[in-house]
Amino acid sequence: SVDLGGVSASASLGDLQDVNISSVNNDQVIRYNSSNGRWENQTLPSGGITGSGTANKIAKFSGTSAVADSIITESSGNIGVGTSSPAEKLEVTGNAILDASNANLKLKSGVEGTKGDIQWTFNSDTTVYASVGIEYDNRTTDGFLIDSGYPITIDSAGAYTRFSRNGSEHMRIDSAG
Repeated sequence: SVDLGGVSASASLGDLQDVNISSVNNDQVIRYNSSNGRWENQTLPSGGITGSGTANKIAKFSGTSAVADSIITESSGNIGVGTSSPAEKLEVTGNAILDASNANLKLKSGVEGTKGDIQWTFNSDTTVYASVGIEYDNRTTDGFLIDSGYPITIDSAGAYTRFSRNGSEHMRIDSAG
């Protein structure tokens, strides 16, 4: 049983209180008319939205009633800004600016076997030439790792700061300097 405010479920829309539905045609919507307090059918404005787009491109309004392609692409669950074939969840071709009083870029990783890294690939999605980051499993021993072909580690988790290269400590600075 459907409760329609005391009206039988077999009633038509016109039988409902505050509803004024006349003959219904294609391309109509039901809208609330605040001037008379009733729900009424209304024909959609002629013309509608015009324009065309490209598959996988996110549309944008290019005028008051027209759409066109934006610079954003969706491909296989990945989003690209300025690229039509993003290789990661978010790939931006061009520069990005974080502009806020306290702008932050957070790398959310942190379970066994993961690391948070910023990688430089130079025109390649796969060859990493340099990186900075922290491996979760080694964070207490390696600290913040700078890898530019000759791994340099700066670790200040203890009572001192140590500088290591290729796993060998080369300098240690304690609280005395």
